[in-house]
Amino acid sequence: MKTRFFLVAALAVLVTVSLLVLLLPTFDATIPGDVALKADGPRPGTSNDQPASDYPADAATQENRRLASELANTYGDTISDIAVQVTLLKLREALLRKDPQNGLARFNEIIRTAFPNLAAEILQSVELMATYRDWLFEVQPELVALDQLQQDAMLWTRRRELFGDGAERIWTAEREETAKKQRQIHSAIAQLDKAYETSLEEKVYQLETALEETYGDLQSRALIGPAQTAQVYFDLDSVQSVLHDMPPDERQDKIRELRISMGFTEAEAEKLAESDARRNERWDKGLSYMTQRQDLEARLEGEALLEALDDLREKVFGREASTIAKEEAIGFFRYKRPRLYGRN
Repeated sequence: MKTRFFLVAALAVLVTVSLLVLLLPTFDATIPGDVALKADGPRPGTSNDQPASDYPADAATQENRRLASELANTYGDTISDIAVQVTLLKLREALLRKDPQNGLARFNEIIRTAFPNLAAEILQSVELMATYRDWLFEVQPELVALDQLQQDAMLWTRRRELFGDGAERIWTAEREETAKKQRQIHSAIAQLDKAYETSLEEKVYQLETALEETYGDLQSRALIGPAQTAQVYFDLDSVQSVLHDMPPDERQDKIRELRISMGFTEAEAEKLAESDARRNERWDKGLSYMTQRQDLEARLEGEALLEALDDLREKVFGREASTIAKEEAIGFFRYKRPRLYGRN
């Protein structure tokens, strides 16, 4: 059960880490003015930036005043909140795209006009968020290669380095959204785990539907592929109870069919079947060892038992014998674990 919930948590983190936009803070407020409509696009400083162009000074001054007024009216009561301040990075980038030569100076002037008492604090918050955003793009390949705990540690270390205690406030929405998705998936899996009367094929459909509803956007869903779906699916008690009751050949054929229905290709399913065959061989060997071990424990004790167990491990596991012995010395018996067909 713990393994299953760790897998679910990993799904949420996988989506969060791989979609950069979700790693930037979210806030419900919108940027006022038509400049905000041009906010989408490449980051300033990339090769896709438009070359500097003459922007009429009078028009810029008028637009600066208008935007300052709209900002003051929109954010006047909330601008002291760092989670609001950092969202103004979008306005800064919109101005840089519209007026590359003077956009930064104009943004600074707008902020000083709209919020004279907090201007320095706001400008610093925006600059820190730009630093974080750029860092996020740079380390994206490294993040994807890390596991869940390492991803969280890396992200939050950098966030707290830049924003201190304000990081918790800035990324509140992300945490709430992640927790919401985890609750939804936990609930769906808990129901499927007990759905003993539901066919194996129907459980695949229901699991994929739950993932689609929870991580429904195309980018997120593309990152939760057949491998992630299969990990959760083959951990379900209601699935394993059916597979355990099947004859070996029929069971393997069914697992292959289920994998293909999840989106694995024929070639991928064939490779996985080869891995299953190796796992089956190891489990047959391991279960035979456990039976012989119990027999020795019933007949022997003390030094005689220890020597007999050493001989048995060497006979059954060969080069792995020392590893098995070390595991057993700390109380871990790998072949006492549940056998999960399609998984271990």
